[in-house]
Amino acid sequence: MARKPWMPRPTSAVAVINPDAPEADKDLLRTAQRNPAALDRLPDLGAPTHKGRLALGAVTTGGMGAFWAF
Repeated sequence: MARKPWMPRPTSAVAVINPDAPEADKDLLRTAQRNPAALDRLPDLGAPTHKGRLALGAVTTGGMGAFWAF
């Protein structure tokens, strides 16, 4: 596929690692540059559940409603 004039030219990404980061994190990032599958070894910290977000929204909405009622 030919590049259209309005399409940006491909560039190569360069990772910049914070010099204050722990050495283990730096090693993992350097390894991931060569082998992106290395990031699969990271532990799954989990995301908030849908029920948790709904409960937080309901509590926040109720709290704000009570605040404005007074």
